[in-house]
Amino acid sequence: MFKFQTILSAVALALVGGVLCIKLLHIEKQDYATYEEILASSKPSKENHLTSISQQARQGVCKQLWFNNKDPLFCQIKSDDSELFFYFEDNQIDVIEKMGVVHCVVQEELFYLLPDGQEAIQKEDGRLLLRHASPDDSSSWIDPSTPGLAPMQLIRYIEADKATYNYASQLFVAEDVKLWKYKLEGHEPPSALSQTDFLMSGTARSVEFAFKGEQFDFQAHSLKATFDPQRETL
Repeated sequence: MFKFQTILSAVALALVGGVLCIKLLHIEKQDYATYEEILASSKPSKENHLTSISQQARQGVCKQLWFNNKDPLFCQIKSDDSELFFYFEDNQIDVIEKMGVVHCVVQEELFYLLPDGQEAIQKEDGRLLLRHASPDDSSSWIDPSTPGLAPMQLIRYIEADKATYNYASQLFVAEDVKLWKYKLEGHEPPSALSQTDFLMSGTARSVEFAFKGEQFDFQAHSLKATFDPQRETL
């Protein structure tokens, strides 16, 4: 009798479990349609393959970036406010930061000034070569321990009404720009810049440069500039 009741209970439990399993695994047509709609909305369509999926407001932005071509160079970008936009494209996420008024300081080049006024550029092996000189000319190579050799740098300072920074391509683009170029002592990034002691000043419709690549490629579009013709500036 006890054995019969045990078998009966097991059968009953199996039936109940089967019904619950069928109920849990079954997707109602309405639920499936909702799922398909959500899935489709999360993918870029053929007509518009670039879809903004999120954005984030930021205040008091200050970026300090190091980038390396022939020298490790420094860039600082400041903006009172910005928005981060996250885009889904071709199964990848692109992050683009759109900034309001920006102030940007960029080290364009590090070099050395000789006592006679000539300039030397440090090569990959650490040796110094006179600017514009042929590496095949042995007299163009300068000993780094030369007395009076002074480290120098070229700096670009930018003020713009708005700018964008693409995190994937590392491309910075600023619009409605005022810009200045400086030749300063030392290799450390400057903490402050004079508004009078500059090589060049000007305006541009836009400027752009990237933080990767073998050379620093700074482009200014519709540039109007004034500079000292006795100095090398642009």
